[in-house]
Amino acid sequence: MQFLRFSALLLTLCAALPHVTKAQVSLDLRDASLRDFVQIVAQSTGRNFILDDRVQGSVTVVAPNEVSPGAIYEIFLNVLELNRLTIIEGDETDRIVPIDVARELAPGADRGRRGGDFETRVIALDNSPAQEIAEVVRPLLPGEAVLSVVPEAGLLILSDRRENFQRIVKLVDRLDSPTRSAIETIPLRNGKAAEMLGVINALSIAPPGATLSADPRSNALIVSGTPEFRDRVRNVVAQLDRPQRSFATEVVRLNYAGAEDMAEVIRQSFGGAGASIGAAAGEGGAAPATTGI
Repeated sequence: MQFLRFSALLLTLCAALPHVTKAQVSLDLRDASLRDFVQIVAQSTGRNFILDDRVQGSVTVVAPNEVSPGAIYEIFLNVLELNRLTIIEGDETDRIVPIDVARELAPGADRGRRGGDFETRVIALDNSPAQEIAEVVRPLLPGEAVLSVVPEAGLLILSDRRENFQRIVKLVDRLDSPTRSAIETIPLRNGKAAEMLGVINALSIAPPGATLSADPRSNALIVSGTPEFRDRVRNVVAQLDRPQRSFATEVVRLNYAGAEDMAEVIRQSFGGAGASIGAAAGEGGAAPATTGI
């Protein structure tokens, strides 16, 4: 315990040392100590940190290119959140503590317990504004993922389970195309995205250059194309994405007409769709009828 307190003090002193420059930093950490990562952040940003004794664990952080101190700090905040840690800022020194400890000072910081293999990656964009891409990607992420944006550097910082990264990176590559059209996400409430995709494709309404795909995980359609095309897709979804019809059975007692004759008239009126109508001979001519509602 004394060693941990000493290491926290040492980290504070190291961060307080003068730096000639705050240069770009390359990050490729694989299952590195969380405390070592804190030290990298302290040295890069010039910030002073005091670590709670319970700040432990390992992290994986991958950045394809060198990143600025500002971007490193955004990455750092993602990593802390995934590890259920938070920062209590001070005048000269910030404290890193478990969220549970900071709850009274920062209510609502708790995001729920996470598990599994998480890592943090930096995704550099070449053609599109980072905030615009983030608005499309964020609805497709699971609730436990953390997505941050560094607009001035054109970076997305994503912390998520390892098995999800391939899907998101492929989507970002598509969105970051130099020739792409406007893209939006259309979530479905009742139907399945894959089935809706098949229906819309069968309508052949997509103009040249437009794309339409389904994301089964988030049950959403991803639409790219002209405003007119996206409007048409939204209209189709609005018409088809409705709760399925339910059915009820009701017995209607007839006073004058025969049940068999009335059943046949109603059956022909419905054209055989959406209703099952039967007639029962009995006292008073009661006819059980099943109608769609």
